[in-house]
Amino acid sequence: MLAPAMYWIQKCLWPKTPSRVASQQGAPRILATIETSSSTLSKSGGKGTLTITLKATIEGKEPVTINAFQTILDPRMPAQGLTFKDTQSGNLAERVRIDIHYEVPDLLSITTDSVVEIPTSSQAAGQPAYTVSHTFKVLDVRQPKSGDPPLSFEEQLQLEISPVAGFAVGHTYEIGLGEDMSKISWWRVGQKSDVFAGGRQLRALRDNDLPNIRMVAMNTPRFTVVE
Repeated sequence: MLAPAMYWIQKCLWPKTPSRVASQQGAPRILATIETSSSTLSKSGGKGTLTITLKATIEGKEPVTINAFQTILDPRMPAQGLTFKDTQSGNLAERVRIDIHYEVPDLLSITTDSVVEIPTSSQAAGQPAYTVSHTFKVLDVRQPKSGDPPLSFEEQLQLEISPVAGFAVGHTYEIGLGEDMSKISWWRVGQKSDVFAGGRQLRALRDNDLPNIRMVAMNTPRFTVVE
């Protein structure tokens, strides 16, 4: 079980603009299909919420077991690793990055929260793809108006980390995958039950014997921001 330890908040362009990376020999690719629950995102929350769902499969003949910790497939990282490109300016939306640090066990096991199994594309036809969803929930924070008292530190912080911060009303954004969180360093070919048949395995930040798995977006859906 992963226990949260501490949080850091940093305002920046996150994630970085993805660069073209040549496919690495011997490493399968994760194919990510991006779905949205709506074509609009309401900054006030009065017109519903927007949920972005990633459905991941492996391009290959066998499933792959991965450690999704601090990647775009980690359900603890809400919308981290996604890029939102303004279709008018071509710039990425300025988002707030929230780094969540956990006490991660040195040994991974079949029950470790971040260990997940990604099915192959052919398997996905008969069983669900690995799925993770991110919902943009509008926080109930007072919006200051002329003559109102200034926001408290807590209120200002809530506004800055709001999931809808950084998006401009009337603009359309294209969803993509950033570079930093779209790669997997710990992975093994096979189902979880097979990978851990011999017991727990040592976790390393990066395996020297295996290249990173890259995630590839199969589509780039868009949404428009409304009041």
